[in-house]
Amino acid sequence: MESLLLTIFKKIEESYGRFGEMGIDIGIDQGGNLWIIECNAKPGKKFDVGTK
Repeated sequence: MESLLLTIFKKIEESYGRFGEMGIDIGIDQGGNLWIIECNAKPGKKFDVGTK
């Protein structure tokens, strides 16, 4: 799993540039197959888009 995640991270940075931090969501189905769900460039970051 660690090797897979590092490969995904490196390939995304090769294509889009450096992120420094990334969340990668992976699922496993009932057949044991891995699925890449999404990659987030700023995982856990909250943005205040409301008005004051």
